[in-house]
Amino acid sequence: ASLAAAGYTRISQTNLAQEAWQNRGNGAVPIGDATPVWTGTELLLWSNGNNYVLRYNPATDQWTKGSSLNAPTAYVLEHDVRAVWTGSELIVMGQGGFGRYNPAADAWAAVSTVGAPAGASQFAAWTGSEVIVIGDVSVRYNPTTDIWTPISTVNEPPPSTRRYGARVWTGSEVIVWGHLSNHAGARYNPTTNTWTPMTNAIVISGRHYPFCAWSGSEMIVWGGQTSGGNASSGGGRYNPTTDSWTSMNASGQPSARLNFGNASIWSGSEFIVWGKDGNGARYNPTTDAWTAIPLIAGVAAREQHTAAWTGTEMIVMGGTAATHARYTPAMGTWVGDRATVFEPSPRSSHSAVWTGSEMLVWGGFGSSAALGTGGRYHPQLGRRLPLPVSGAPSARSSHATVWSGAEMIVWGGANGGTHYADGARYQPVANVWVPITSTAAPAARKDFTAVWTGTEYIVWGGVNGGGVLGDGARYSPSNDAWTAMSSSGAPSARRFHSAVWTGSEMIVWGGLNAALTPQGDGARYSPATDTWTPVSATAAPSARYVHTATWTGSEMIVWGGNTPSATNTGARYRPATDDWIALPSENAPAARTGHTTVWTGTEYIMWGGAGGGSYFNGGARFNPLVGQWESITTTGAPAGRTGHAAVWAQGQMLIHGGTDTGAAAPFSDIHGYVPPQTVFVYQHP
Repeated sequence: ASLAAAGYTRISQTNLAQEAWQNRGNGAVPIGDATPVWTGTELLLWSNGNNYVLRYNPATDQWTKGSSLNAPTAYVLEHDVRAVWTGSELIVMGQGGFGRYNPAADAWAAVSTVGAPAGASQFAAWTGSEVIVIGDVSVRYNPTTDIWTPISTVNEPPPSTRRYGARVWTGSEVIVWGHLSNHAGARYNPTTNTWTPMTNAIVISGRHYPFCAWSGSEMIVWGGQTSGGNASSGGGRYNPTTDSWTSMNASGQPSARLNFGNASIWSGSEFIVWGKDGNGARYNPTTDAWTAIPLIAGVAAREQHTAAWTGTEMIVMGGTAATHARYTPAMGTWVGDRATVFEPSPRSSHSAVWTGSEMLVWGGFGSSAALGTGGRYHPQLGRRLPLPVSGAPSARSSHATVWSGAEMIVWGGANGGTHYADGARYQPVANVWVPITSTAAPAARKDFTAVWTGTEYIVWGGVNGGGVLGDGARYSPSNDAWTAMSSSGAPSARRFHSAVWTGSEMIVWGGLNAALTPQGDGARYSPATDTWTPVSATAAPSARYVHTATWTGSEMIVWGGNTPSATNTGARYRPATDDWIALPSENAPAARTGHTTVWTGTEYIMWGGAGGGSYFNGGARFNPLVGQWESITTTGAPAGRTGHAAVWAQGQMLIHGGTDTGAAAPFSDIHGYVPPQTVFVYQHP
């Protein structure tokens, strides 16, 4: 406008970046067909279609998404074993690529593909120094030299047996047996690089995709698929020392079933089969007896899932049920189905901050209760990690969170009728929570505001069981101490108000008082002098609450909220001149509350929220220099919602969580909105 008034003419424009939404993932754990590996402390899953490792820690019941940087893409079929644990690395191999993953460093290293195996189905085992791969082409891999070497083919079983038969590692040999009508097999010894034919099994019918396990002295084979494509039952045990088979007692065995619809593990003393019908059984080779695992409430039946043994529990996960459950055979008990999601998990009314490299999310509401968990999302690595639970504040929402430059400070909030006057500081570098002192802390509260001054965390207003509050306090992390704020000249008691930090003052405006009357006034607080200064009421926006206020570097932009009905009006407040400038009504977004806003450095971006019975998946951008609204594209945008969190991060607005009336549970998705970047070229008159 200034250039046009001076006689300049716009002659062209150039788009440096196109406006776009980017789906960063929904937080669900897509297990599907997978190879599970137990490290001794956590479960690693190499899962179909993913270019990262799924990590599950049963001690904390938390899932982690490993780094995808330099990772291959997994391709796993039922009955496949495409990953092995060396004691320090997960080596993955197959049609989707090859790689070595170090969970301690959360990093991938390359694996040579010269001479690497190919084919649709394969089995891999770790010998202690090499990976043995049995499949269409059988090879061995030495990670120290990064070299693949062919395996002897003399007396090697046919391809169908290597692909679809029973396959186990004994600690010194790979045993491969059977396929449909084929009762034969062989044992491969990597030390001598030789195959030794096995005696034909006469106690067990031929089959493919059988359940199998190594007991420490025998290969156990049970169930699978007949030549007619039907599920099979019955089985046998093979002893390589005597090269002999022993039939298995059929009494009490599970119903006939297919390996790729169910799962099995060896517990150290028993062979466990469980799956599709939500039931199964445990076989003890010492007593040759089965013990039923009945269907129980709280554990969903599933198929095409996977299972792993931790040393005390069988973990079943994925497949047709997007949950996981844990079974302890010693007690015959289950830990029922749990959500199988990454942190930050589905939630609404939570908080989020941007650290400079990660979005930190904490608290809020889950599907049925307040949460005391959180997560960290790294947009460049696509990594989602849980925050530690130890030392974290108790579950809550309506708290206030700020980023100090080194810590995320969480304080206050409520869980049901319980209001909190405590909190903690999360330090991402050390990945620990540090408690906040309760000495001289303000009264417990929710629906308050907090700002970070550069040295202090300032809390003001809110509500608790005693009523609406008009006081506050300042917290200094450097000495872990609270200081009361002056109440002289402070705004009247209120909740659902807004607050921004200007660099020298905290501006409080709007809100709802104890009589449920919207407020249209405010004041500026200077911590340097511990004094309040009124905010001009001339040309101020209409009284409102649950609105947003955003600081641009020179102005506070107030927009939306309830007046008491939803509004689409707002204004810009300039503390330097103590005056208001109304926001334009032309092209203004629809009236709403529960939306989020960010400041990009040049533009104010607003998105989401609800109003008039609708949940919006659109928003708008406002440039104070241009003074007009521009709508945000809805192409590729996430579903409309309220109660979500947003941060401005590396050229994009990141959106996480929230809810709508049509959602069975809160959202867990993360989306990034990249605004357009346009350069206009003007010619001098």
